[in-house]
Amino acid sequence: MTKYRPRLTTNQKRAVLERWSASSLSQTEFCRQENISPSAFHRWRNHLSNQQLNESVDDWIELNPPQIDEFEAPTQPTPEWNVELVLPGDVILRLRY
Repeated sequence: MTKYRPRLTTNQKRAVLERWSASSLSQTEFCRQENISPSAFHRWRNHLSNQQLNESVDDWIELNPPQIDEFEAPTQPTPEWNVELVLPGDVILRLRY
């Protein structure tokens, strides 16, 4: 007799992925511990990552630096800045000026 397991909602899948990310377990070990098929887990990760990428593209903000007259010398030094953006999949984007 096959044991019935209810389908998880998108939010429940995200919660499972967040628990795995916070754990020190490999994907295989985590799936075994949670009684989740590794192929289903992989499918969730790909689907939710693609979904986040598609949603985030609509939220982009265009940044335009101020126009400086090429003949006008700045009276004060331009401040330096650093930006660090952490993206899904352990990707870190660092910008420095």
